[in-house]
Amino acid sequence: MTHDFVVNTENVNEYKFRVLTSGIDYKQYLRNPVVLYIHTRENKDEERGSEVVGRCIALKVKGTDLIATIEFDEEDPFAKKIAGKVERGFLKM
Repeated sequence: MTHDFVVNTENVNEYKFRVLTSGIDYKQYLRNPVVLYIHTRENKDEERGSEVVGRCIALKVKGTDLIATIEFDEEDPFAKKIAGKVERGFLKM
């Protein structure tokens, strides 16, 4: 199962800055394009937050947005659960 997600816009973010899509160099990321569930910074000791749930199979620029096509690992029970929540519209990011 694949889904497209906006991974960058040029809007001002919660840290009060913006990232220009044209300035992103994602070549290194594409060498190992893992997708993590949440990847929280504040709660490093939590059980959930660092699981690999999928991989990025494509990146494209649409206007000033960077769009990632994500393929979920449906052989992993947790990743399959997350993919189902995306499919049903409960998770959108």
